[in-house]
Amino acid sequence: MLEDDLFDRMMSLQRKCIYLRELQIGERIVAIWGGSTVIPGSPADCIHWCSLDCSVFSDITKKPSGWLSIFRRSGFQDWSFMSGHLNVDTPISNGILLAAFPANSLPPPAAVLIYGDDLLQEWFENNNIFDEQQFLQTPLGARYNETYQRSCPLYQDTDVFIQIGGWHAAWGGVANYNEFGNQLILWTFRDFEPWVELWPCDSSFRLIARIS
Repeated sequence: MLEDDLFDRMMSLQRKCIYLRELQIGERIVAIWGGSTVIPGSPADCIHWCSLDCSVFSDITKKPSGWLSIFRRSGFQDWSFMSGHLNVDTPISNGILLAAFPANSLPPPAAVLIYGDDLLQEWFENNNIFDEQQFLQTPLGARYNETYQRSCPLYQDTDVFIQIGGWHAAWGGVANYNEFGNQLILWTFRDFEPWVELWPCDSSFRLIARIS
C-alpha cells in the first residue's frame, strides 16, 4: 500500500542519538545531573544544571575537551556554561550520575515536511499539505505523530535525563524549525520546565530554554 510505503519513508528519517540515564553498577559515568558542580572554578552564584564528559559529543565538529557544565542563574533565560578539566579521574558530586545508551531519534512531523524525500514531497503537494496541522489531520499524519510521540522522551514519563544529538522538537512549527541550525548538541528532559537545548554557534555554543 502507498500509505505503508510513505510511513516507512518517514521512519527512515530517524537519526542515531544517545540517551543519558541513571548510572547502574559497572557503567561509565558520562554526565551528572544537578547536585554540586565538578569543574574547578565554577560560578558559586548559579544552580548547577548538568555536567557532561565531552567525549560523549562524538559527532560534534568543534567540541570542547574535558567536561562541559551548564548553569542556571536567577532568570528564566539567564543560563551559562563553561568547560574545563577535572582534578580527579572520576568526577565527585552529590548529583545523579548518568551513563550513555545508544538510541534512535525520529523527526517531529514538521521536520518530515521539510526533510521527506521526493515521493513524500509529491504526496504532500498532491494533498495540499503545507503545514504541520494539515499533515496531522490526515490518517497518515496522525499515525506518524502517534509513533513519534511514543518514541520521544518529551512526551513520555521517561528515565531519560538528556538526549545527545538526534532530532529536536518543532517549537515554532515548520517555518522556524531550523532557527538555530540543524545540529542539536543536547536536549534535557528532567526537571522541566524548562527543557534546555545546546546548539553550536560560530566557535562557541548557544543555550536555549524552552517552555510549552
